[in-house]
Amino acid sequence: MTSAIAAESALPAQSGPIASLVLEHERLVEGLEAMEALLDRLDEAPALAAFLAHLEFIHDFCELLHFPFEDAVLELILEAGLTPTERRVVFVNLAQHQQIYVDAVAVLQLRCRSRCEPDGGSSADGPDVQLTAAAQTYVRGLRLHVAFEQRHLQPLLRRQVRACDQQRMESILEALLGTLAGKPLERLAVLDASSRAHAGVPGRRPDQSAR
Repeated sequence: MTSAIAAESALPAQSGPIASLVLEHERLVEGLEAMEALLDRLDEAPALAAFLAHLEFIHDFCELLHFPFEDAVLELILEAGLTPTERRVVFVNLAQHQQIYVDAVAVLQLRCRSRCEPDGGSSADGPDVQLTAAAQTYVRGLRLHVAFEQRHLQPLLRRQVRACDQQRMESILEALLGTLAGKPLERLAVLDASSRAHAGVPGRRPDQSAR
């Protein structure tokens, strides 16, 4: 499933690292839409398991690969003569990456706490209630971030990335993948398979207009 927003806003077809970033965003949107469809059913064990499978994949995917590469690309274009508005786009985007990490960790920590609570954490202010609130915060922040990048960052990259930058970006990506060889990428593969296996969890999809 690919978001209409992603399809309409993606950069023009091209090869190399920029195309990789666009494809990575499409994968993020798949997981995001799946999590949005589960948000109002987190009190159901299968829905919660599916939500966490998607979250764990997106969290590790972002922290191990997507955000480090994108951050390096942003540092690269900061070397160009950006306008104050363009620089703000870069710094807002970097700050959003940090906040998404914080929000994801909050959900995962609350899940661990919920498992450890003798009563299951089901009280009015218990960890399960807090987990649902944290999950909503995470999904809302990720959705805003995706929209921000599609509206502001992708056009900026379209304007600023030059042929010489493409070569430097390829080197950055190769170096990053080299540091991730082995277990981290194997973990991503396992998590990706898990999140895709949960994609068909039965249940109604929330009304899109209600969000």
